[in-house]
Amino acid sequence: MNILKKTEQACVPVNQPAPNAFPYFYLIPQTSAVHTPRPASNDPTFHQCSPTRIKPPQETRLQKYLRQEMEIFQEVCADARAAITQAARDAVHFLARWVILPLSVASMFWIPIANPAALPL
Repeated sequence: MNILKKTEQACVPVNQPAPNAFPYFYLIPQTSAVHTPRPASNDPTFHQCSPTRIKPPQETRLQKYLRQEMEIFQEVCADARAAITQAARDAVHFLARWVILPLSVASMFWIPIANPAALPL
C-alpha cells in the first residue's frame, strides 16, 4: 500500500490515443496530477498520538542548595572581577596623569634647550 503524501506522485495519463486511431503515435504521454480534496487515509500522521506535556523533574533540596551556592559564588566572582578591573583602571589613570604626562612635558621642554655639542656620545 502506497502512502500518497505529495500530489505529484499520482499521475493519470490524459489525451491517450484511442484503439481505432492507428496513425497517431504518442511516445511520451501527456499526464496531469490528481488533486485529492484530503490526504490519503493511510497517512501515518492521522494515526499518531497527540504529544503530551512532560513536567520537568522536581528539584531536590540538595540540588537547590547547590544551585544557590553556585549563584552566590558566581556573584562573588563577578564582584571581585569588577573591583579588580576598577582598581586597574584607577592605577592607569593615576600613572597617566602623574607620571607619564609630567615626563612627556619635561622631555618636550628639554630637547630644544639641549645643545647638540653638549650631548654625550
